[in-house]
Amino acid sequence: MKKTLFSILLILAFAIGLVAQPTVAPVAPATGYFGVYLADLDEDTAEELGYPYMFGVLVSGVVEDSPADDYGIEEDDIIMSVNGAQANDRATFMQLVGNVMANQSVNFSIWRAEAPIEIAVVAGTRPTMAQDVQITPTRKQGVGFGGGSWIPAFQFHDPTDVNAIIVPLGFKALPEDGVFMQGGAGKGNVGKGIFIGGMGMSYTVERKKAETDPALAGFHTNMRYTMSMGGVTLDKRFPIFKNVVGSIGTMLGAGEHSLELARTNGSYNWGDINGTMLNSANSYVRLNRDFLVVQPRAELYWKLLPWFALRGEVAYTYGYAPEEGWTAETGTNEEFEVTGSPNTDFGGLSISIGPWFGF
Repeated sequence: MKKTLFSILLILAFAIGLVAQPTVAPVAPATGYFGVYLADLDEDTAEELGYPYMFGVLVSGVVEDSPADDYGIEEDDIIMSVNGAQANDRATFMQLVGNVMANQSVNFSIWRAEAPIEIAVVAGTRPTMAQDVQITPTRKQGVGFGGGSWIPAFQFHDPTDVNAIIVPLGFKALPEDGVFMQGGAGKGNVGKGIFIGGMGMSYTVERKKAETDPALAGFHTNMRYTMSMGGVTLDKRFPIFKNVVGSIGTMLGAGEHSLELARTNGSYNWGDINGTMLNSANSYVRLNRDFLVVQPRAELYWKLLPWFALRGEVAYTYGYAPEEGWTAETGTNEEFEVTGSPNTDFGGLSISIGPWFGF
């Protein structure tokens, strides 16, 4: 009897132990984690990044040491598709990656540097709550894509040497407090905020007067003075405020002083051209002085529209003349040294404010 009772108690204890064992629920696979901040793509950003389509998701930030960071996804990448499925916007992207699990490889088609590339990323596991600090990044201000425009500039320079020629001829002196130059410029973004382009501008004044000497009755004298420069520009842009970008750079090129003087009575007879050449007071000369030019400058762009901005510039132009003095041309492209001519300088401070088409 005791043996039977003991057996029953042993069976009951074993049964109770089975019931008391805790049940372990199956572990669900961890949801995949990439570590990117995303934003819907707008037309302005697409144009700035050279992206020709209106679908895609902008990578506005990448978490350091995340799978996206490890596999080479970068800020300002545009995700075009996920495993071949087009990512129209941020919501579509979240649907496409919603069922991705940790350790699963995903193929992303990405637009970068104006060309598509393929990147495969193995999803990781999301950091713990203590590590997962939620920070919403602010996308850094873009520096624009380039553009071009008419360029007005007020240029300070010394006209003393030119005035010494034209004033005795009866012409009004050139202004000594600066002249208004104008021209054009254009540039494009070649990456990392570097812009390469070109510019050219000039100042021209033309004057005409009748000769008062009785021996030159019917003759008049023309004067045309030109100061011009142009070359290749190299600039580095940097953001300052929203829609405001600064730039520092330089222009390398050539410059010129040119003074043309002509006297004529406007009377030419084909049958007497040889007589005109021998006996007439008609004359022409072009005086010229050439320079190599460097122009360091600082610019400021204020973006008003995606395609329009206001541009301001402060610059200083330095000119170097490889040869002494001025040269003269008489109309046959043959140059002659002008003996005793001065080593006239080129350049000075310039200030420009005007429109800019592009950004």
